[in-house]
Amino acid sequence: MHTIIGNGSIGQALALLLSQSTPVTLIDRSRFEGSRKLRSNGSLSLTKQIPFQANIPESSFIWICCKNYDLENLIEQHIHTLRETEAVLIACQNGFQIVDSIEKLLGVQKQIIRCLPVFGALKRSEQDVTFSGTPRVLIGGELSEEILTTLKRSSIEYSAEESASDVEWRKGLTNIVINSLCTLINQNNGALLKSPELREAAHDLCAEYNIVMRQYAPTLTLHSAEELLASIENHSENINSLLQDLRNGRQTERLAIFGSFLKLAQAQSIKTPKIEILGQMLAALESVDSAESLPNSPI
Repeated sequence: MHTIIGNGSIGQALALLLSQSTPVTLIDRSRFEGSRKLRSNGSLSLTKQIPFQANIPESSFIWICCKNYDLENLIEQHIHTLRETEAVLIACQNGFQIVDSIEKLLGVQKQIIRCLPVFGALKRSEQDVTFSGTPRVLIGGELSEEILTTLKRSSIEYSAEESASDVEWRKGLTNIVINSLCTLINQNNGALLKSPELREAAHDLCAEYNIVMRQYAPTLTLHSAEELLASIENHSENINSLLQDLRNGRQTERLAIFGSFLKLAQAQSIKTPKIEILGQMLAALESVDSAESLPNSPI
């Protein structure tokens, strides 16, 4: 049994995908109990009847699919079950050092996997989600054959990293370079492939990011800006989650991405002025608290 806590874009997408090969239960903040027919369109068309429960049932895997800023509240809401369960926890929110954060909140050590999607998912309603690109995830930690087989049978491609930290550093590059630049210009991922100015900016950001990453994840292969940009061709129509949140007037995960990265850079006395300025520009957009602050067309 797989339980997914969080019925946002990623939670809903994972529920549809995983239900192709294994029983899945969803838990959302409304504590709805019953079942709903979930549907997807876009690059993947699925329809599944998914059971919802208010509390975590006995499970082999528990997917934590809330936003980073909701993590503490979610843990507190389910703390007794999460402390006592023998299930593997799978953390799917953006940010760095998430395993340490969860164990600190729980007060006990747990087996925790990091799994971060690298495909597009846009929740249209409580029952509908739109996919962009091939379902693929970065996953790392103590990986069992069971979880990898489940991903395969659920048509989810994966890249297995040696550690949970490696997953965070790999996805962090996408968040800071691709997602942030596309958010500034209010465009989908493919906009970066068309603009020489944005490609140059991506090169500069990658260079700064890689210097910091080398200190914390020395075994990871450094990715050039061109390799990173080539990776988005498969999901060029995707609207990243940072931009989705800004367009809808919701809180973003900017602090989880930029704040934690900059603290890690400062701890190593590494200066990252371009990434710092990018974070400040996003903070300015977020502080307006209005989708009207976003530009209408690419720069």
